[in-house]
Amino acid sequence: MRNSKYRQLGIPSLFIVGGGFAILFLIGLFVLNYNNYRETNAGYSYSDLKDRYPVIEDIETYDFMNHTLFDGDSILTDSMEFMKLNCFSLKHSSDLKSFINSISDSLLSSSDKKFMRNQLTDEVYLWDNERLINAWCLIPSDFAKINRSDTTDYWEEFRANFGKYGHHHYSRPIFNQDKNICVIEHSGQGDWLMGSGDILLFKKVNGNWRLLKEENLWIS
Repeated sequence: MRNSKYRQLGIPSLFIVGGGFAILFLIGLFVLNYNNYRETNAGYSYSDLKDRYPVIEDIETYDFMNHTLFDGDSILTDSMEFMKLNCFSLKHSSDLKSFINSISDSLLSSSDKKFMRNQLTDEVYLWDNERLINAWCLIPSDFAKINRSDTTDYWEEFRANFGKYGHHHYSRPIFNQDKNICVIEHSGQGDWLMGSGDILLFKKVNGNWRLLKEENLWIS
């Protein structure tokens, strides 16, 4: 499984309208997610941000992201076709902790679950944009280009500036002790009623990461 679902938001399976105010509230929270970071850091370049925030460094993370989620087998040349990634990682949620606890003991031992839970943090990390393939890490100054007014639509402005596929947030991936099991949380939005949030469970088999389980957290 590559990144087709998470890159191409807006496919019919995600174009589900409903949920009333509860869904709209969740979507609003997603769009405004990390708004404080954007406002606070709108004047900073990526190099400035790297001086201000802890940067994700480990090799396993970028190997996983590039070759499992970002279609690293081919190099795109048009940045408008890149995956649009929020430069800040998602905080690890309580849902992620519950998900780890629910994984079958035949797949993860109790010591592995403890090892993975100990990696959970509410700290925000910065993705290293130089180590990601086919991904455009959007920084606060990028989002500031979008004109937010009563006469313009946020998502039309977003597509005009950054292309299709919406924008995505990923948590820092959590690995077991042998680095062959990984869980990661994803939220993606491509329009007001075109998005989803999920927790994904992968296992490395013969050198390739395979999706074993997907737990949906929200959908619009």
